[in-house]
Amino acid sequence: MTIRSITPGEVQARIARGETVDLIDVRTGMEWNGGHAVGARHVPLSRLDPAAVVSQRVGKPDEPIYVICASGGRSASACEAFHRAGFTQAVNVEGGTSAWSRAGLPMERNLKAASLGMVKQVAIFAAVAAAVLFLMPCSPLTVWGSAYCPITATAQPATTTPPGAAAASLNFERDVITASATVPVLVDFNATWCGPCKKLGPEIEAVAKERGDRLRLVSIDVDQHGPIAQAQAVSSIPDIRLWVGGKEVARFVGFRPRAEIATWIDQAMAAK
Repeated sequence: MTIRSITPGEVQARIARGETVDLIDVRTGMEWNGGHAVGARHVPLSRLDPAAVVSQRVGKPDEPIYVICASGGRSASACEAFHRAGFTQAVNVEGGTSAWSRAGLPMERNLKAASLGMVKQVAIFAAVAAAVLFLMPCSPLTVWGSAYCPITATAQPATTTPPGAAAASLNFERDVITASATVPVLVDFNATWCGPCKKLGPEIEAVAKERGDRLRLVSIDVDQHGPIAQAQAVSSIPDIRLWVGGKEVARFVGFRPRAEIATWIDQAMAAK
């Protein structure tokens, strides 16, 4: 069994070229919270289900899945698991997040797991950053060939949109989880200040309109519904998730045209 490998720099170069990069981090939750590559998805090695990852993957079936851990050992094991399951496009990221960090490539951490002291420092910086970011849309980064906006404390600008009646009436348990038992629910986490969200909105709405009563669209502004976004571990927007039968079955982050969104929904439904 031959496992292909790639350096962190090569992964970042592909992202910069606008290529689809599906990056899977197989480390533990504690390691993930401490810092992970921007754009990576967290799938711990202990709970890795190759078939499930492939069925919910970002990108086309014949494109690689890039696997990263701390130094390369566990990601190599994960690649072997993918190969045994019949998916031979798994590629090991050499040196893992250690090499990624040493190369100065972008990383982010889970602020909920940070120390109180760090949270205070971030809050001070955020107060300054918000004054600047409020005057401009977020600077989109490129991940998986798509533009997205991080919503960490250092990146989320203040909002002037007051929570309205719609904000008060939204109940995630009722409107998404329970509702998905009857009809598939497409959840769009977004914000008014996020440029990529504004671009994606009409595409998502067009797909939902085409499917009529066969698909329900729930749009969630992360500023108006902070507790919901936090409970659902939303770290970047637009974040699109498909719920079916009371469970989340697929998700993607960033912009996609409506045709790709429709195909993604169909594939997720077929694999369920």
